[in-house]
Amino acid sequence: METTPEVNRIKIGKHMFGIVGLKSTFEEMARDHVNQTDVALSRMLLERLAQKNYIPENVRENYGRAFVREFRKFLGPSFFKEIPYN
Repeated sequence: METTPEVNRIKIGKHMFGIVGLKSTFEEMARDHVNQTDVALSRMLLERLAQKNYIPENVRENYGRAFVREFRKFLGPSFFKEIPYN
């Protein structure tokens, strides 16, 4: 039986993108990585999510910031702070 991959849409910069495995990655990381810095989280999320998603090298930093923002939202209000985009 073939399963359909989980795809979640998130805003990266000014555009919406579908990311495969976003929610399941957040669920896997939630317990052990809540106290990581944004830089460390960005690195970990990019590494994991790049396995199933194409992330262009020239916008990796934007993706990383968006992944951290969405991860913090997933964790709840006490972990979320808005990250401004330039």
